[in-house]
Amino acid sequence: MGFAPGLHLYLSQQRRRGLPWACERLEERLAAGHEDSTRGVERLGEPSAQRPGADGAPLVWFHAGSEAEAMALPGLIAQLISERDDLSILVTTRVYCALNPAAVAMAPPYDQATFD
Repeated sequence: MGFAPGLHLYLSQQRRRGLPWACERLEERLAAGHEDSTRGVERLGEPSAQRPGADGAPLVWFHAGSEAEAMALPGLIAQLISERDDLSILVTTRVYCALNPAAVAMAPPYDQATFD
């Protein structure tokens, strides 16, 4: 399933507008040790692996904004998979945590100009 043509045009224009800023921000945060260099492309909105659900399977997407939120997910993911083995699971998080092997973890892309 693709985007509507108007939405596709809008998203591509927004990406071009924000990419120089995002690249600069990534370089600053890498130099300061605040980002993982292996997840840099993900922070720029490019997946490092095939996103789950691309095969048409139902997708459940979690975003964990903190380590505590990320730590709560493995049990929930295991329960979901035990009830529905056809689900694809995507977790976006800025922290590393041990997830269920059925889940794909990626860093969320930048969405704001400043960070705490």
